[in-house]
Amino acid sequence: MSQTDENYYENRNSLFQKNESEKFKQDANAVKRGRSRLFEITFYKKGYMFASAILSIISVAASFIPYILLYLILKEILPHLSDPGSIDASLLMMYIVYIIAAVIITLVTMFGALMCSHLAAFQTLYHLKIEFASKLASLPLGYFNQNATGKLRKVMDDNIESIELFIAHHFPDLVGSFAAPVILVLLLLYFDWRVGFVCLIPIALAYVIQAVSFGGKNKVMFLKTYQDALEDMNSSAVEYVRGISVIKIFNQTVYSFKKFHTSIMNYTEFCIKYTYMCRAPMTAFVTILNNISFFIIPIGIWWVTRTTDYTAFALTFIFYLIFSASVVSPFMKLMYVSNKGDVILDGIGRMDETFNTPSVREPVSPADPKAVAGRSIRFANVSFSYTEDNEHKALSDVSFKAEEGQITALVGRSGSGKSTIAHLIPRFWDVDSGAVYVGDTDIRDLKTDDLMDMVSFVFQDVFLFKQSVKDNILVGKQNAADEEVYAAARAAQCDDFIRKLPNGYDTIVDSKGIHLSGGERQRIAIARAILKDSPVIVLDEATAFADPENEYKIQEAFKELVKEKTVIMIAHRLPTIRTAHQIIVMDEGKIAESGTHDALIQKNGVYKKMWEAYDSTLSWRISQNSDLKSDSRNSNDSNGSDDSNGSDDSKNSNDSNGSKNSNDVRKNIPKNVQKTDVSAQGGAV
Repeated sequence: MSQTDENYYENRNSLFQKNESEKFKQDANAVKRGRSRLFEITFYKKGYMFASAILSIISVAASFIPYILLYLILKEILPHLSDPGSIDASLLMMYIVYIIAAVIITLVTMFGALMCSHLAAFQTLYHLKIEFASKLASLPLGYFNQNATGKLRKVMDDNIESIELFIAHHFPDLVGSFAAPVILVLLLLYFDWRVGFVCLIPIALAYVIQAVSFGGKNKVMFLKTYQDALEDMNSSAVEYVRGISVIKIFNQTVYSFKKFHTSIMNYTEFCIKYTYMCRAPMTAFVTILNNISFFIIPIGIWWVTRTTDYTAFALTFIFYLIFSASVVSPFMKLMYVSNKGDVILDGIGRMDETFNTPSVREPVSPADPKAVAGRSIRFANVSFSYTEDNEHKALSDVSFKAEEGQITALVGRSGSGKSTIAHLIPRFWDVDSGAVYVGDTDIRDLKTDDLMDMVSFVFQDVFLFKQSVKDNILVGKQNAADEEVYAAARAAQCDDFIRKLPNGYDTIVDSKGIHLSGGERQRIAIARAILKDSPVIVLDEATAFADPENEYKIQEAFKELVKEKTVIMIAHRLPTIRTAHQIIVMDEGKIAESGTHDALIQKNGVYKKMWEAYDSTLSWRISQNSDLKSDSRNSNDSNGSDDSNGSDDSKNSNDSNGSKNSNDVRKNIPKNVQKTDVSAQGGAV
């Protein structure tokens, strides 16, 4: 990207940030809701919207001019029916020219109104979506655990998109729909107030029916139920699609996936019931508005029997019969815009729920990252719970220090708090008590961007964007040169297979015919982290799903990644962390013990039991016999099969605790699994 482009985007973003803070974010002490909030967003581009409103009013006013001219034409023709030659043809021709001009003005001004509103809508939508995405990125991960992906997708794609529809189309219609009835009523009462008054009766009656049937609590309840049903169906649909492989494997259908099927049926049942409920009042509303002439005809019959000026009667009667047809359009449009507006208002409320969710707190006076002494990671009496009641703590009074330039491994059974520790380092959540330090600085005193620059992640579940391979690696460093990308890929052991792809580094991930294995994806993620070159590395069981060949290459990539870095490594394959400088054993959110591999084995504690259990599983194989058989590692040692701990430091130990633990593990081994002589797998990073 050129320097000019960078300056453009920087200026654009800074300008938007200033405007956005006034328009899209809300003051906590003066939160706007409902229509005031809708119009606050609508008038993000005030100039365009005021121009659209003025042009829309002009268009509506011009649309009534042909009816006035029609009245004048009738006024000229009717008195001269007995003598057509006395009709002023030039005057009629002038009226026709005026009608054509009025129609052109109507179309041109409406086109201008829509152009202005569309320009405002597209810019507002762009900034609103950018801001919403930025807001999502600033929220703690706990928010996403409580809010389904389908719900957030609906807010982003449907609710925010509906705001564009309102600004681009509904706003000009709304302005015109409010202006039209005013002009309409004035014209109805101007030519003959008696007939005009009769025309207003069915209009008032139609709106009374509408208000009684769809107003008040009924409307609020409908909108909430409708949007909730849509969110539930969207969330279930996303879950269904993501789990489609499991559904197909077990030969299931949408009917057997109860959650999705139930959400569809609930939505369908609600819509059908509501449709039946609306049938009578909506039919009455439309019928009355479309048949105002039926109210005019009785008054015409009554009038004709009492008038002596039949020409004036015919002029008024014919004009109102024609003019009454124009009443329908603006009132129907007003009803449509009003109903759609209510749905949009509910969507804005759901969008604002996200906007009003507290982001990760930024420091008022952030620390200078260059002034941070060292890049060690220290937990000081950290406690944390995923729930607000704090009854079930994920971490409880955890304290340790991961030294700069060393590997600190976290081990423990599932749910012991390992991943929670990793997620607290970049402030995916904030601690409930205690503090996490980088060097001598509390991470809460660092700006989020500065903290993220210090930390790189390689997770066991790798996410690659549907972009080119190069773009996915560039996530680590947006302004990196191509040669830097290639160097990072070579260090991550993925340059060879990338160059074999159809378009090399420009190949789109997951495009047609392109499939990357789990190990290949993992190495691209490592290349991304190598390119970022952060001083702190967090590895969350990054080799969990790799095959032996990929695991070897991933381990080779790790050697480049962790050089002279502070490394926090979560591992279930214990041999991979055997040479770690420090191993921290987690148990139920607390540190059970810590030390090097050899020191922990000698302690004969939790880690040793984990090592023995892991080591015993490495020598399992499928047996053709139904009974569980075991071969001794040392065939000449009659006690080998009973007393072996599986550790290189304690293979010949007859320690009763080790034997008891090994026997306890074997009791749970299936009968068709047999132990054989296989050396321990894996290696140190």
